Amino acid sequence: MKKIIALVLSIIVCLSLVACGNNDTAPVETTAPAANASADITPDVDADSVGGQHWAKFVSELEANPAATADELANALVSLEINQFMGMAMPMEVGAEYFPGFDNYVIEGYEACANFMPMIGSIAYVGYIFDLADDADVEAFAKNLTDNCNPRWNICVAADQTVVGSKGSTVFFLMCPATYEMGGEDAGMAL
Repeated sequence: MKKIIALVLSIIVCLSLVACGNNDTAPVETTAPAANASADITPDVDADSVGGQHWAKFVSELEANPAATADELANALVSLEINQFMGMAMPMEVGAEYFPGFDNYVIEGYEACANFMPMIGSIAYVGYIFDLADDADVEAFAKNLTDNCNPRWNICVAADQTVVGSKGSTVFFLMCPATYEMGGEDAGMAL
């Protein structure tokens, strides 16, 4: 009897490992940046989605305080009431070689950066605020972020949305679930 139980448990463990390693996922909604006349990049994102609410908060924070730092913006975003996790924000060192969500791609060309994400958990959520030089090519920087991010960087879950935009030389980047509703395909959380 013990051998049968051990065999069944071994099979369950193997199947769960295979399920987590499966890279076949539904297409990820990527809101490609589209530059407008004011040189700001406004993402095409549903205002009610997780990414849309974060984008709106980013814009409102910068409108209220145009001199807000990347750290201040990241803290405001991770503290949004919609987030159902304990989050953290931290500055990223200029020249850092590892950015969660970007595999081996090294992000260059920024003057300051702050990361915001859950402290613990398997939620497909990671964001960054980048401050670029005033004369930087913001559109090219945003396109590189979009082209090199990996919505499936987190084990067993994939982000549903990739939202990239900018106000002036401040760039917003977020990969996240479209909703936090438990049990849905768009929950972006391992259950």
